Amino acid sequence: MRSTIFSLTVTAALTFAGMSFAADQSRFSTVVDDLPLMDRMVEADEGMTFTTPAGRIANVETTVPSSRKEVLTFYAATLPQLGWRKTAEATFVREGEMLNVTFEPSGSDLKVLFAISPTKK
Repeated sequence: MRSTIFSLTVTAALTFAGMSFAADQSRFSTVVDDLPLMDRMVEADEGMTFTTPAGRIANVETTVPSSRKEVLTFYAATLPQLGWRKTAEATFVREGEMLNVTFEPSGSDLKVLFAISPTKK
């Protein structure tokens, strides 16, 4: 019984430590500091962001060795935690902003483009 309790305690501690490590490893875009990047997602060197009187405009280009479905699943699970609300398959809104995610083939990878713009009023 004691060995079972000890094993469960050690397993729980290792699981918690693993979750903490995973949380520490989360990455965000260098262009849009509140846009998370998937594991293995590589951001292009160039991106663009600026603020207008109507709101923020930003474009981020990435590549990832994943499928469109995997990318959409990741962002559908992750973005609501940051206040984004999904309005279409690849469109999210938050506080006067719209985030559109588009895809292009890129060799064996998938090019994922993020575009943030003010929502129309």
